[in-house]
Amino acid sequence: MKIIDNHIKQSLYAFFLLCSLFSFALSVSAQQNTFDSKLNWKVGDSQSYTVTKIGKISLRGDPYEVTTNSDITISVLERVGDGYLLGWKFGETTFDDPTITENPIVLTITNILNGFEMKLVVNRYGELLDVKNWAEMRDRVFTIVDNLMSILSKEDVLSKEQLEAVKQQILSMYETKEQAINITTRSVRLYFVASGVKYNLDEPIVYDGVSPNIFGGDPIPAKMTLTLESIDKEADIAKVSWFQEVDQDALQQAVYEALTKMAKNMDTTLPNADELPRYEKSLSLAAELEIAVSSGWVNRIKYIKITKSEGKEDIETDIWQKK
Repeated sequence: MKIIDNHIKQSLYAFFLLCSLFSFALSVSAQQNTFDSKLNWKVGDSQSYTVTKIGKISLRGDPYEVTTNSDITISVLERVGDGYLLGWKFGETTFDDPTITENPIVLTITNILNGFEMKLVVNRYGELLDVKNWAEMRDRVFTIVDNLMSILSKEDVLSKEQLEAVKQQILSMYETKEQAINITTRSVRLYFVASGVKYNLDEPIVYDGVSPNIFGGDPIPAKMTLTLESIDKEADIAKVSWFQEVDQDALQQAVYEALTKMAKNMDTTLPNADELPRYEKSLSLAAELEIAVSSGWVNRIKYIKITKSEGKEDIETDIWQKK
């Protein structure tokens, strides 16, 4: 009987040991397949990126594809509560075709923030809380808009009244601090789009968000998805994909509101919304991000903007590469 009892005890011990080891193995495996992308930065940290943009430009003719390169440097200046005060500095933009910069309009627009350093406050979740020098940034944009209007007046493309209407439309997009920040921080929001999230491998996170309104109005509702595609903790690399689809009806409303403002600036009357042709464009955005697991610094971003209209598809691509 004692021999049987010993056999039972040994079997039970072996069973519990195997269960414990199996549970431990599952726990380790689960930890290897998770990623918390909160920022873990230190004052004095800095990263520089080359940003390559591939898109289309039209200069009084059919649009053609161009490639530009610019630099962005992100520096951690101070700790602010549970977050950071960052310097976000824009470098000069260069074109693959140098002759494009012979056009003063293109040169003025592309280097609108050249050399400017935004002072941003973000928390550890990558949420943009404030732009300390937003008024300085707005005033810089206003000065460049004045320069642009001066150039256009010599081009004899628009009448004086039309130029003034366009100018007032642009200035109205910067009427408030919130509007100015939304328009000028697209690159910031892209950089932090995957930050501050707890991921499980291959488990998409679907959520409702908003997309900045390029026309200067309220943000546009959008459906977004984040997915941890792969993770290698030994190599300190996590790869995350992001997808966004903008609400088409809200986009249509944003266009109508922008046209209404422009009509007011031109002292004319706009037809009712249902009398206007529908803004038949769908807009979707996608990005692939490579992130350092240990710190949350982004190593690489590939961002794609797809616009579809009347059976045509336009694709713009941004590629960020850490230097």
